[in-house]
Amino acid sequence: MEDFFKKGNDFHCQERHVEAIECFDRAINLTSDDAVIWNNKATSLDYLQRFDEAIVCYNESIRLNPKDSETWHNKALTFSGQQEYEEALMCLDEAIRLNDQDSHIWFNKALILEQIDRFDHARLCYEKSRRCDDKSRMCFLLPKFVNE
Repeated sequence: MEDFFKKGNDFHCQERHVEAIECFDRAINLTSDDAVIWNNKATSLDYLQRFDEAIVCYNESIRLNPKDSETWHNKALTFSGQQEYEEALMCLDEAIRLNDQDSHIWFNKALILEQIDRFDHARLCYEKSRRCDDKSRMCFLLPKFVNE
């Protein structure tokens, strides 16, 4: 199982997502109760724009490990990419509940809030992102109004 998982990750990093998914499927066939494998498969599916399949895999990962903020965050990004912003925000809220010190989660929540014209709330999320990680390179990307 571990060999297929490692190969899947290697293929994913090489942006060879079809091969990555094949490896993750083999790993899942050997042990279907590993949340990380399901999350990684979902991420590769996402890159191939197979969003519905990705959501199914994220859901399985969450079923196996509901306390993994990274999976909730990844699922939110999939919803956001489909412009399903309310679903994305629900996932991000859960990710924040699990890990409110991850600047990336706050930053992505702010981006989504901007998409639906909730600028005051977006500003608060940008500020929280910056406070969580002042050294983050994302701080340089923050809109001007955050620094005013």
